[in-house]
Amino acid sequence: MSLLTRGFALGRHPSCRDQILPWQKKGGLNHLSESSVLRILLTGARRYGWAAAMEGSVGPRVYSCSNCGNHVCLHDDIISKAFHGRHGRAFLFSHGRNIVMGPKQDRLLMTGIHTVADVYCHGCGAVLGWKYERAYEETQRYKEGKFVFEKIKIIKENW
Repeated sequence: MSLLTRGFALGRHPSCRDQILPWQKKGGLNHLSESSVLRILLTGARRYGWAAAMEGSVGPRVYSCSNCGNHVCLHDDIISKAFHGRHGRAFLFSHGRNIVMGPKQDRLLMTGIHTVADVYCHGCGAVLGWKYERAYEETQRYKEGKFVFEKIKIIKENW
């Protein structure tokens, strides 16, 4: 059990050290109603800064392949949601995970000619989007090395 988990199990955040919290004086939480426990936890979250620690313990918000559930990108890596793919809306990401790259090819896209490589799911081989390898126009250079995943091809997890 991690220090963070052990601290929550004991009713305190590790940053509180060995401080005795009000409900620990009466022999635990057994005598309290569920609403009282929730109120105490919310008060502790505000007072001791537990909210940020509890939020981090849930895990990262990820996008997975809609076909097989393989994790392919993190929500924190989104650069833009204002992209369009073959099948509608798409997102620009800084990183991709558990993917396979196809061969590089020049393609005429809405913003000009780019060298791109299709991105396939490592688990099932479904086409998820593409990676910008090279942009020929100066204004489009920020896309180089970035990934576009089509919204219809990915699903949210840990939200």
